[in-house]
Amino acid sequence: MNLWWLLPTLALLVALLLLWRSHRQLHLTRIREKALQEEKQRLRALIDNVPDLIYVKDSQGRYLDCNRAFAAFLGRERKALIGTSGHLIQPDQQLEAEDDSILNTKVARRVEGWTRYYDGRRVLLESTKLPILGAPGEGDSVLSISRDITRRKHEELLLRMQTSILDRVVRGARLPQVLHELVSLIESDFPDLICSIQLLDRDRRRLVHGAAPSLPEFFNQAVDGLEIGPGVGSCAHAAFTGGFTAVSDIQRHSNWEGLRELAQRAGIAACWSQPISGSNSEVVGVFSVYYRDAHEPDELHIDLIQAAARLTSLALERQQAEENLQKLSRAVDQSPSMVLITDAKGTIEYVNEEFTEVTGFQPQEVIGADPRVINSGLSDPEMFRHMWQTVSSGEDWHGELLNRTKDGQHFWAALSISPIVNETGEITHYVAISEDITEKKQTQKQIERLAFYDPLTSLGNRRLFREQLDVELRKLKRNNSRLGMLYLDLDNFKQVNDSQGHDVGDQLLRQVGKRLRQSLRESDIIARLGGDEFVVLVPDAPSAEGVGQVASKLVDALVAPYQLEGHTANVTASVGITMAPDDGRDASELMKNADLAMYRAKQSGRNTYRFFTADMNDEVMKRSYMEQEVHTGLAEGQFVLHFQPQWSLLGELRLTGVEALVRWNHPQRGWISPADFIPMAEELGLIVPLGEWVIQEACRAGQELKRQGHDVRVAVNLSLRQFRDPNLLSCIRQALAETGLEPQRLELELTESMIMENIDRVLATLQQFKELGITLSIDDFGTGYSSLNYLKKLPVDQLKVDSSFVRDIPHDRSDMEITAAVIAMAHKLGLEVIAEGIETHDQLSFLRQNGCEMGQGYLLAKPGPLAEVLELLEFELTE
Repeated sequence: MNLWWLLPTLALLVALLLLWRSHRQLHLTRIREKALQEEKQRLRALIDNVPDLIYVKDSQGRYLDCNRAFAAFLGRERKALIGTSGHLIQPDQQLEAEDDSILNTKVARRVEGWTRYYDGRRVLLESTKLPILGAPGEGDSVLSISRDITRRKHEELLLRMQTSILDRVVRGARLPQVLHELVSLIESDFPDLICSIQLLDRDRRRLVHGAAPSLPEFFNQAVDGLEIGPGVGSCAHAAFTGGFTAVSDIQRHSNWEGLRELAQRAGIAACWSQPISGSNSEVVGVFSVYYRDAHEPDELHIDLIQAAARLTSLALERQQAEENLQKLSRAVDQSPSMVLITDAKGTIEYVNEEFTEVTGFQPQEVIGADPRVINSGLSDPEMFRHMWQTVSSGEDWHGELLNRTKDGQHFWAALSISPIVNETGEITHYVAISEDITEKKQTQKQIERLAFYDPLTSLGNRRLFREQLDVELRKLKRNNSRLGMLYLDLDNFKQVNDSQGHDVGDQLLRQVGKRLRQSLRESDIIARLGGDEFVVLVPDAPSAEGVGQVASKLVDALVAPYQLEGHTANVTASVGITMAPDDGRDASELMKNADLAMYRAKQSGRNTYRFFTADMNDEVMKRSYMEQEVHTGLAEGQFVLHFQPQWSLLGELRLTGVEALVRWNHPQRGWISPADFIPMAEELGLIVPLGEWVIQEACRAGQELKRQGHDVRVAVNLSLRQFRDPNLLSCIRQALAETGLEPQRLELELTESMIMENIDRVLATLQQFKELGITLSIDDFGTGYSSLNYLKKLPVDQLKVDSSFVRDIPHDRSDMEITAAVIAMAHKLGLEVIAEGIETHDQLSFLRQNGCEMGQGYLLAKPGPLAEVLELLEFELTE
């Protein structure tokens, strides 16, 4: 059958089928594209409706995308931002500067920073920075999500203000202390604010000074006694009218016509004042906030000022019993601190909401019970006995207790107990105010670990050793026993350190510490004093021969080769031995004896030990010769000062100060290292006249720098003997007077060992320095004498991170963590940080990332004569 006639029809059908499949495929593609487009539109709508500020940047700093909120924050259109580059968030560019760090480290971070909207409104942003890794061949990018936390910080400040002021009011703190505390709390969280509290005098006609620690003294004196009235500044006008007064531009406002020059001298440009009202609604004072630039108040600032005025009013009215009692009752019930009130027998009568929140006990479960209901049973019974003895005698008691919650969980509480007495002086009640400080205790425990133990070897450090030595010396008197002290110094350690690097040297020190622990009894005490020096105490030593056997054992243990990163190192030890009480009972004397014996061991060929003997006092003759040489050097002008430049690290490098370093150019011996003559001068008492000369010359150099137009400080290191010298203050005053140097251009550096003893005397001395206007810095911070309990009391301005921590950054993670912790802790205490020993760009970058304000080291500039420093100042130093 002939079917050829069907072929055209079949071809047509096939063509139609193919056309239909193509059309269907095209239709499905369009559906998918439409769905994808709708998904993109939904995603864009979602991102644009998020109130957080979101943007994406590429590795070149160009904006790839942003949401509507970010564009509105900058006051620009989104399309206009895409493809642009540069730091657009003003004035603080740190938030965007973190972008480069994220791209380099590939590690997400969270940062906070103050900045402004395009219209000038200030805002605190919490920014989360996330790295976005690109596909092969594509660049990486960074995603930034920022949230406005201004209100949250504001609310946290209000909470802290309420807690602190209420605590002081309940404990009966003096009014000036309460007002100063309130002002300081606000200024610490809002550094661009300057706060002032003024009170109406008894005649209710004039404003008198209450608290204004950040305003210049001349300004406070000028407005003290200012008569209130309409149109008189901001404060006097607010006090007269009883209404909130905001002057956003002092130089343009008529209220300040007669006070403009005074305000300009004080550097203030805006002032907002809130009347402080008493319980009878009468104005009793004014709380004011000053700005250094023209500024309109916003809702949060007004809320803050009003809250501060209310707290001030509470402090002013605390002695008016009935009215105060009503206010205090509400405040205590809503206080973020735990409040517990008992009768005179100790039976609980009241607990507030915070007590219930922390402990889990409802009021009905504890009212009528004894406070022991929250006792963990782990606190010292003697402490409880002393506590009740104190409060029952009518005195306040302050301390820390380990308590327990209803479900058995332990928590630390900082507790203050105050007795309440009636008109006849009889105790009727006790008020206990406490706060949960568990987290703080954990943090302090970590820092205390750093304070008492060497982070490299985990052995005790110098501070712990001295305390243990003092304990053992006291035992000698009670038990009539003997004590052996072994002073170890590694032989040839410097050669290993120099030839194989610090990392290998650190490994060696760790292995030495491990061998020492393995070779001694548990009752023996081991410490690393620093560098390659170790010390061992052998309590209850039966005889000198027995201690000699211990020394021999240690020498043998340390002589075995050390395997260090594929290298074999041979290091021995020289050991000096002294016995107590045979050779002395004083810690310093024993250390000196052991040190002399150790040097005799080195002179005897090393890798051995020697006992201290009387003939070693020949060293005293050498010191006598050195004493004469130092006196001659001072008389003949052999000592000179070199200066180590100090730089501002945040932003562009800028010279902010110089550290004065004494050098000795001996006519026969040439340049003598300070390491050779400073310790000897310190021990012989010659450091005092030498130090007086250094102070005089440093002030003269500082005045020369000022004369040539350079705004830098001169830092001078004080020795322990200098600090204890009763003539130190008069010496400094004389140097400042003779040279004409302004006190604020002089900085004194003190080591931690100076300020850890006799804290009352130390505080008095430091306060005298501060009253002169001198800057105070703690040198070599973190090397073994850190104490938060003391540090927070000291009127110091700076902490100086020791070079031993900076040296191994970024190779030693422990040093990095310690340095970061010290910087963070200093900032929490309101102190600036300066790091010494910066020798690499990695160290500089790490310090900048952690907010270290200043630094010095060979990377930036080496020490040199004043002429070289002046020459350096003539050039602009770039990164």
